[in-house]
Amino acid sequence: MKSHHVLIQYLQSKTEICDSIIFEVLEKFISISKKKKEILVNKGEICTHIFFLVTGITRNFYIDINGLEYTRLITYQSKFFNNFLSFQKQKPSRETIECLENTELLGIAKSDFYYLISKHPQLFKLFTYEVVEYHNFHLEKLEFLSLLTPKEKIKYIIDNEKYVFDNVTNKILASYIGVSPETCSRLKNILKH
Repeated sequence: MKSHHVLIQYLQSKTEICDSIIFEVLEKFISISKKKKEILVNKGEICTHIFFLVTGITRNFYIDINGLEYTRLITYQSKFFNNFLSFQKQKPSRETIECLENTELLGIAKSDFYYLISKHPQLFKLFTYEVVEYHNFHLEKLEFLSLLTPKEKIKYIIDNEKYVFDNVTNKILASYIGVSPETCSRLKNILKH
């Protein structure tokens, strides 16, 4: 129930929410525990849930035809995530979601999620906020990947996503910021000093 408490605290920090809505939310979200390196959603599966990360780190990544990994999203610390394209369209996911640490999550099925946001305007408003934030993140990441030098990318991660910088391997960080692992390692060492 600690996991549910973290979710309720998050919701209460974002919107007015009464006890009856809290009770409904608690009924709809299931607890999920995963070990480090366990897969939450495999490529080719339909992403059937929206997840709320309580503890741990996850990543959404693709593997190209040459076997190279591209990390699209790293999630940590009380955030919602999934593969929204697969979830919305109920199509097989083109990416994999992996747990990078032992991870505690909550998950809500699509039908339960839409039931809650259709019934409660404040949850719909919160969902709209989350979608806008998610969209803005991806626009900023596209600019980041397209416009910054490798050194600027590492500096940006240090300044804006320090938790990611400190808690993922060089290989994963490199695939997240679009540089080689060697360049990532070299620049991390330069910028640490």
